[in-house]
Amino acid sequence: MPRFYFDLQHESDCVYDTDGIVLPDAEDARAQALEVLLELACDGMDREIHCDESRRIVLRVSDENDRTILLAEVPQAQRWVH
Repeated sequence: MPRFYFDLQHESDCVYDTDGIVLPDAEDARAQALEVLLELACDGMDREIHCDESRRIVLRVSDENDRTILLAEVPQAQRWVH
């Protein structure tokens, strides 16, 4: 089975997935990425973000040949009231 890598970028910081995860195919990698994106979006709801503060997280999923399978962004620029 192929291995897929999930790299995260937040502003100038980047976390590279050096281990990856073995999944049956690219569709399963995309489904896994959607779960990660949902987690990231929900994380933003758990804390207050000021109106002038923005948060942009980019998730890149690639295969063993470093081909991009999915490139997605979670933008957040809202004020959550608790």
